[in-house]
Amino acid sequence: MFVVSRDVFQRFLGSYPQVADQIAEKVAERKEELVQRQKMLREMGILGDDDLDNNPLVWIKQRMKSLFGI
Repeated sequence: MFVVSRDVFQRFLGSYPQVADQIAEKVAERKEELVQRQKMLREMGILGDDDLDNNPLVWIKQRMKSLFGI
Protein backbone atom coordinates (compact mmCIF):
# COMPACT_ATOMS: atom_id res chain seq x y z
CA MET A 1 0.00 0.00 0.00
CA PHE A 2 1.15 3.54 -0.63
CA VAL A 3 0.04 7.07 0.19
CA VAL A 4 -0.65 9.82 -2.31
CA SER A 5 -1.33 13.34 -1.13
CA ARG A 6 -4.86 14.62 -1.61
CA ASP A 7 -3.69 17.49 -3.86
CA VAL A 8 -1.68 15.21 -6.14
CA PHE A 9 -4.53 12.70 -6.38
CA GLN A 10 -7.04 15.47 -7.06
CA ARG A 11 -4.89 16.82 -9.93
CA PHE A 12 -4.43 13.31 -11.28
CA LEU A 13 -8.17 12.60 -11.26
CA GLY A 14 -8.82 16.01 -12.79
CA SER A 15 -6.46 15.15 -15.64
CA TYR A 16 -7.77 11.59 -16.02
CA PRO A 17 -11.45 11.56 -14.98
CA GLN A 18 -11.94 8.14 -16.56
CA VAL A 19 -9.66 6.73 -13.84
CA ALA A 20 -12.10 7.98 -11.20
CA ASP A 21 -14.86 6.09 -13.03
CA GLN A 22 -12.72 2.94 -13.17
CA ILE A 23 -11.93 3.19 -9.46
CA ALA A 24 -15.61 3.65 -8.69
CA GLU A 25 -16.52 0.62 -10.80
CA LYS A 26 -13.97 -1.61 -9.07
CA VAL A 27 -15.05 -0.46 -5.63
CA ALA A 28 -18.67 -1.08 -6.66
CA GLU A 29 -17.73 -4.62 -7.67
CA ARG A 30 -16.26 -5.21 -4.24
CA LYS A 31 -19.33 -3.62 -2.72
CA GLU A 32 -21.50 -6.06 -4.66
CA GLU A 33 -19.58 -8.93 -3.06
CA LEU A 34 -20.30 -7.39 0.32
CA VAL A 35 -23.99 -7.01 -0.56
CA GLN A 36 -24.19 -10.70 -1.48
CA ARG A 37 -22.65 -11.66 1.84
CA GLN A 38 -25.03 -9.30 3.67
CA LYS A 39 -27.95 -10.95 1.87
CA MET A 40 -26.75 -14.35 3.02
CA LEU A 41 -26.43 -13.10 6.61
CA ARG A 42 -29.92 -11.58 6.44
CA GLU A 43 -31.31 -14.89 5.22
CA MET A 44 -29.61 -16.57 8.15
CA GLY A 45 -31.17 -14.02 10.51
CA ILE A 46 -27.80 -12.63 11.57
CA LEU A 47 -28.13 -9.21 9.91
CA GLY A 48 -31.06 -6.77 9.95
CA ASP A 49 -32.90 -5.46 6.89
CA ASP A 50 -31.97 -1.80 7.42
CA ASP A 51 -28.36 -1.91 6.11
CA LEU A 52 -26.98 -0.21 2.94
CA ASP A 53 -29.62 -0.91 0.30
CA ASN A 54 -28.65 2.01 -1.98
CA ASN A 55 -26.70 1.97 -5.25
CA PRO A 56 -23.02 1.67 -4.29
CA LEU A 57 -21.72 3.14 -7.56
CA VAL A 58 -23.72 6.34 -7.02
CA TRP A 59 -22.54 6.56 -3.41
CA ILE A 60 -18.88 6.06 -4.39
CA LYS A 61 -19.02 8.68 -7.15
CA GLN A 62 -20.72 11.18 -4.82
CA ARG A 63 -18.11 10.52 -2.14
CA MET A 64 -15.24 11.01 -4.61
CA LYS A 65 -16.80 14.28 -5.80
CA SER A 66 -17.16 15.42 -2.23
CA LEU A 67 -13.60 14.50 -1.28
CA PHE A 68 -11.76 15.57 -4.42
CA GLY A 69 -14.04 18.17 -6.00
CA ILE A 70 -14.27 16.34 -9.32
